[in-house]
Amino acid sequence: MTPTLQVRETRAAIDLVHLYDADRGFRVVSRQHRFWAEDREGHVLWRGAFPTRVTDLAGSVRLARRFGRLDQCTLTPLGDQWIAIRNGAVHRFDPATGKLERIGALRQCRVPLQLYAGDDVILFGEYGSNPERRSVPLWRIVPGGAPEIVYAFEPGRARHIHGVFRDPFSGRFWICSGDFEHESWLVNADADFRDVEVVGDGSQMYRAVTMFFFEDRIVWLTDSQFVQNHVMTMDRRTGSVTQGAPIPSPAWFGRAFRDGLLLAGCAWEHGAGCLRDGATLLASRDGDAWHEVAFWKKDRWPAPWFRDGVIRFAPGPQDAGDFVLCGEGLVELDGRMLRCSLSGSAT
Repeated sequence: MTPTLQVRETRAAIDLVHLYDADRGFRVVSRQHRFWAEDREGHVLWRGAFPTRVTDLAGSVRLARRFGRLDQCTLTPLGDQWIAIRNGAVHRFDPATGKLERIGALRQCRVPLQLYAGDDVILFGEYGSNPERRSVPLWRIVPGGAPEIVYAFEPGRARHIHGVFRDPFSGRFWICSGDFEHESWLVNADADFRDVEVVGDGSQMYRAVTMFFFEDRIVWLTDSQFVQNHVMTMDRRTGSVTQGAPIPSPAWFGRAFRDGLLLAGCAWEHGAGCLRDGATLLASRDGDAWHEVAFWKKDRWPAPWFRDGVIRFAPGPQDAGDFVLCGEGLVELDGRMLRCSLSGSAT
């Protein structure tokens, strides 16, 4: 049976979904500089707002938010508070009081591409254009603490960091970097980032934005606009890396759900590595065989000025029967939240 995506709910006028708890129906969303939490019925539970700039005056229009990157922010729970990042400033937000306290600043980016959120720690790397190829830091925040740098790529080593992930089988962390030749690395480190191993040769086959972990292997889908993209697998025992099936375009974000379902979004970008005129949603159970379950066409607003076509996934406890997507630069997905379920052979 062909996997089928079913859209159970659509919400417009939402830029990003920062958390979705399928059990409680709880979600945290944002639009421009404002963010709020709501329950399953859409009742607002608390609200907050980032400091505004003059450029935010144009932000009531979605297209202007895309052009000015005014929609970009992150909100991540840490203890009973939230870490909130926008325009390079790191804040701590208390939902009980509505207080937003600035606790730090990034060096060379507005927001990280994605974060690792554990019960007692948040980790993220800087994601900016970095034309001078300055050192790229990885930041750590613990409850009640300020951001601290725990690891950094040396100057010239990488453009930026795509993500950091915890391997549930080894307890170690993996860092993905990009973008060009000799800049795309997988870094394997212990919890203190003292025992560090660099994996790969810096080539496009090691350029990843997300990773999936199995007992016997580690899987990533490559993220290159320059060459054909593939599913890549590293054997844990031997360390050997093999190239698997091709995928239609660069793989950006992915999610592993609690029932074992894996999702990956293949983005639209300019370049030889993008073989379709939009973004493809892929699903898998084993990390080897991936099935197309949905496709959204790139909208008419040109990239990079108005952004690439990207599928995003909401963090939080979800499964094939209830999960959330949002996106940018795509017809019927840009600036919207879709609450979905998936049925068929991929599940």
